[in-house]
Amino acid sequence: FPFPFAQVLSYCLLAFYFGCPFMICEIVDQPAETSMYRIAVPLLLNFATCAGYGAVNEIAIELEAPFGFDANDYPVNFQQTMIIQAMEDTYFARAPQDFQVRNNRQA
Repeated sequence: FPFPFAQVLSYCLLAFYFGCPFMICEIVDQPAETSMYRIAVPLLLNFATCAGYGAVNEIAIELEAPFGFDANDYPVNFQQTMIIQAMEDTYFARAPQDFQVRNNRQA
């Protein structure tokens, strides 16, 4: 995607991180027996939601540019070296001598 779209998406995700606790507290705000329930459930929902959206964003960033030299990138240089070695092995290999080609054409 274009770079401005990625920037707007990052700012929207940041706004979501700040707004999500208030939205979850509003949705889960029900009378409960203990105050621990009023704190723990929204806190866990907030963490799971924000971590999930952040993980999806990081996966999308990695899928957008899979080649490079980082730890999670696809090893293009290694793959190219292996393909070149396979091509050289095929080119310099001798033809097998354990069979004969017959000419079935009749003149």
